Amino acid sequence: MKSISSRNQKIIMIPKTYNILSDCIETGILYGLRKSKKHSDDPTDEVVSQEIDRAIWSELHNKFNFEIESEEYEGEVNY
Repeated sequence: MKSISSRNQKIIMIPKTYNILSDCIETGILYGLRKSKKHSDDPTDEVVSQEIDRAIWSELHNKFNFEIESEEYEGEVNY
């Protein structure tokens, strides 16, 4: 959430998380499908699934910072 002050007004920007997530997932699926077929005309379901998974997480990491909160480890997750 970001706050902007202008004269006597305070404007608060709230991200539309659902829309951002939806865009990341849709883009990841399309990119993953294309990438899975890059080296094979008939990739296995496992290859397609792995490429889609990687592409979705890549899109999510471009839009969000992930942090782990636990007693064992605290900090930012970088992949």
